[in-house]
Formats: sequence, C-alpha cells, structure tokens
Amino acid sequence: MEHLPKETLLTIINDLNNQLKTKISNQDEIKSLKDELTQKDHFIDELKSELEHAHDEISKLRFKNTDTNSVSSDDTNINKWNMTLVQKKNMMRFLKEQCVWCDENEHKVIDWRDGGTYEVAPSSIRDIHAHFRKWAQSHNIKTKGEHRGIPVEPDFQRYLVSKHKQRFSHIPWRCSESNQFPKFYNGSHSTPRISLKIRE
Repeated sequence: MEHLPKETLLTIINDLNNQLKTKISNQDEIKSLKDELTQKDHFIDELKSELEHAHDEISKLRFKNTDTNSVSSDDTNINKWNMTLVQKKNMMRFLKEQCVWCDENEHKVIDWRDGGTYEVAPSSIRDIHAHFRKWAQSHNIKTKGEHRGIPVEPDFQRYLVSKHKQRFSHIPWRCSESNQFPKFYNGSHSTPRISLKIRE
C-alpha cells in the first residue's frame, strides 16, 4: 500500500468512508424501523384491547335485550352468569383441561375435633378459583381489572354450584353458615364445596 500513488490511496480511503457511512446509515434505518414496529405493536395491542372491550359491551347489550325465558341453555345466556364471552370461554377451557367431576362416592371423610366423623364434598370452590387464577396467569390471561379474562369468584361460584346441583340433583344440597366446617357436606354458603376436583 505504501507504494501506491496518493490518488489511488485517496480513492480507496474515500470508498472505505462511503462504505462505512452506508453501513451506519443502514443501521440507523434498521433502528428506526424497529422503533416504528414497536410503536405499531403497541397501537395494535391497544386497538385489540378496545375491540375486545367493545365486543364485550355489545354482547352484554345483546343479552340484555334477549328474552331470558326463551333461552334454555346457559351457554347462550351469558348474562345469567354475569360473565363476558371471553371469561366464559376461558372458564370452559380451564374446566375441561384442569378439572374432573367426581363419582358420587368420592368424598372426604374428616375426623373433627369434637370426635365426629363427617363426609364432605371433595373441593372448595375457593380453592378451585385460586387454581383457575394461577392457570390463567400461566396463560397470560388477565385476572384483575376491568378487562380481566376470568370471572370473579362469586360468579364462578354461582356457575359451579348450579352445575353441581344439576349433576347431583338426587343428592340434597347441604350447606350452612351457622355450623363450623365440616359438619355440612357442601360446606358453607360463602365457601361451598362441590363434587368437582382438580385433575391429578
């Protein structure tokens, strides 16, 4: 290189400078495109959230205007359970994947401090709902706030108690607030127990 004429060296240096400027320019362009894509992703997420909210509101209005006497299935009458379509869909998926209804003879026998032995339904709905929340979080489903993707515990409880009563209609629903657990098979009104359990 030392023996090359000055003009040739200058030309090589200029070419290298131009290549370097092009590379820097390309990197700036790539960074700019990445920033633009990130902004668009945020915009799409916001739009998606707004659309889901609008869809839920429309569903609520539609079911409000539906004659509930003519609707026989709770799967179409979402308003009966005070759940959005998204919440009901996530709940049904959770129940299908994670839970199983027990046989009639599957119950817990508990020895209580008063010396009595009591039979109780296998699961507390509070425990099932806690498992539901963990499952939802592991699937990136919101569990809190206005746009949560799962029903709140009281609505979840009403739904499961209703399903338990339908499935085991020949067995009396035994529930009480006045006596301590486990004296009643179905626990208390605030923390009912049902014959549904988490799959092992």
